[in-house]
Amino acid sequence: MYLPDIKYFNNKYSKKYSNAENYFAHASNAVKEMFSQVGKIELNKEGLIEKGVIIRHLMLPGLLFDSKKIIDYIYSTFGDSIYLSLMNQYVPMYNACKFPEINKPLNSKHYDSMIDYCLSLGIKNAFIQEEGTASKSFIPDFDLNGV
Repeated sequence: MYLPDIKYFNNKYSKKYSNAENYFAHASNAVKEMFSQVGKIELNKEGLIEKGVIIRHLMLPGLLFDSKKIIDYIYSTFGDSIYLSLMNQYVPMYNACKFPEINKPLNSKHYDSMIDYCLSLGIKNAFIQEEGTASKSFIPDFDLNGV
């Protein structure tokens, strides 16, 4: 089971916000390799995933078009052989304050429109989040306690 993230499609965003050159090329190649190792999603009798890939995409404020490109890529490449996890839980932290355009919560209407977009493409295997998940209370302390 693999649970990778694909955050950016356009290199200008990955470079600007995460200082990650050629992010999409590297991330998409890594996901292809993961898929080649485990194949399509397999569920057990209880409906739990036993094998496969779930690709997470955290939507960022103002990058709706970039998110659509990611969804287009995922669905055209893997179809319903993987699951998509479309996340709305973005919380501006760390260096987000340097970029006013992403130093705010995700617009819930953009998230709803992305759900509609996924449905219009025919995506069947997807997880979506309810509102209210964009909160610092969901972010763990990364202090290595309990590890």
